[in-house]
Amino acid sequence: MIERDQKEMIARVKQRPQLGDIIRLIKHKYKAQATTAAEQKDIRTYLTPEEKVFLSIGVKSIDLGRVCVFSKVQRSLNFANDLQISVSATVMILIQELHQSASKSQIVSPNGMAGIDIVFCSDIAQQFVGQILIQVNGSIVFAVPIRAEVIPISFELIQYQISVSYPPSFNGRAVPMIIYFQNPSNNPAEFEWE
Repeated sequence: MIERDQKEMIARVKQRPQLGDIIRLIKHKYKAQATTAAEQKDIRTYLTPEEKVFLSIGVKSIDLGRVCVFSKVQRSLNFANDLQISVSATVMILIQELHQSASKSQIVSPNGMAGIDIVFCSDIAQQFVGQILIQVNGSIVFAVPIRAEVIPISFELIQYQISVSYPPSFNGRAVPMIIYFQNPSNNPAEFEWE
């Protein structure tokens, strides 16, 4: 028979956002430092391998796909604490392309879920492979690989041939014409026409 506390925990877990949803950013952030005596005691607790089973992240890896140079791509890495104690979750980012990500600690309450904002921006075209580490109560628990194909900003002319013909009664200096361009990238492409 399931006890009342376990039923309440299951109800809270069902109400929280989906753990694997990396597109929707979780706006609620937990406080960065423990403020109560109980929280301070909890975050100093060494977690055994059996207890670490009750910690989870939404995805095992993040593939950003094709992104343009200088564009910012945001994802949310969700961290769930299904323990009965608060934990301190800290993201460790050692890569320049991810330095805009939130790396503050969060004191995640029992049965709580924290959203960790991941922001990727690269200033060179490359096949990016990196990782972020998640430290819980002082020990590294998760390593999440991140991949992206960073491509240059492209700007394409849809019509490759432009033919200009003048009507027989034409006396003007200019002919109006519509030319279409396409920007298949995820970043604005500024241009000038002369």
